[in-house]
Amino acid sequence: MAAPSQEMVAVGASKETSLGDEGVEVEYGNSLKIHYRNDLMTDAQIAEKKRLAQYPLGIDYNDWGKICGLFTVFYLLLTSLFALASAANYAAETNEACITYACMMGATWFGIIVAINLGRKAREEAEAEKLAGIQTMASSEQC
Repeated sequence: MAAPSQEMVAVGASKETSLGDEGVEVEYGNSLKIHYRNDLMTDAQIAEKKRLAQYPLGIDYNDWGKICGLFTVFYLLLTSLFALASAANYAAETNEACITYACMMGATWFGIIVAINLGRKAREEAEAEKLAGIQTMASSEQC
C-alpha cells in the first residue's frame, strides 16, 4: 500500500490549480468580506448595540452620569492640588510649588493636545482609505 502524498500546496489552492495549466479554480464561500466582530456577536449583544444607537454618541444616560461624576471627582482633586500648591507657595520664600503645578498642568494639556491630534489623524486616514476603496478587516462595510 502506497503512502499518501504530502505535497505542500498553498492555502486556498488545490493540487490541481497549483500544478498545471488546467485553469483557475474559483472557490466559493467565505471570502473574508464579513465583519468578523459583528459575525461573532450574540443576539443579546446585537440587541444591546441597537439599543445604544439611540443615545448620544452611543453612550447610555447612566454611563453619562458615571463619566460626569468621574470628571467632577478628577477636577475636585485637581482643585485641591492647586489649593495645596498655593498654600505651600504662600508659606515658602520662593514659588517652587506653583511652578511645579504649572509644569504639571502644561504636561497635562500637552498630552490632551497630542491625544486629540492622534485621533484626528487616525480619523483622516480612515476617511482617506474609505475614499480610496481600501477595505480593512475591522471595517463593517462589504466590498
